[in-house]
Amino acid sequence: MSTKSEIVRQRIDESMIPMVRVAEKINVPVRTLYWKFNHDKLDWDIILKIGKAIFYDFRKDFPELKKLMQEPVGPYNSQKTKEELARELDELKDELLKAYRIINELRAENKRLSDQNGAGHSDNGNN
Repeated sequence: MSTKSEIVRQRIDESMIPMVRVAEKINVPVRTLYWKFNHDKLDWDIILKIGKAIFYDFRKDFPELKKLMQEPVGPYNSQKTKEELARELDELKDELLKAYRIINELRAENKRLSDQNGAGHSDNGNN
């Protein structure tokens, strides 16, 4: 049977979020976090914080957490409907397209200015 530390560490590895980043998100020095893992000193509070940091619900692994919690922790259990989430996704796509258009316009303007400046020089060097 796996220890709490082994299970939590496995979930962090699966999340692909670096341990340093997890430590930052839960406001614990990374050395302290490693020490807690190595000595199997993870209390429920820190496990819940790690779950929130990696977007994982540890109640799946530790049923005893269900007794300690009434409400789910973190953004992994959204109360929004699929329609609301789809609408938010569409809005984000629109914003991304606007940003992409602006970037393309700036690139075109930059190229135009670069071409103008290059045309005035006799040593037509490539940048």
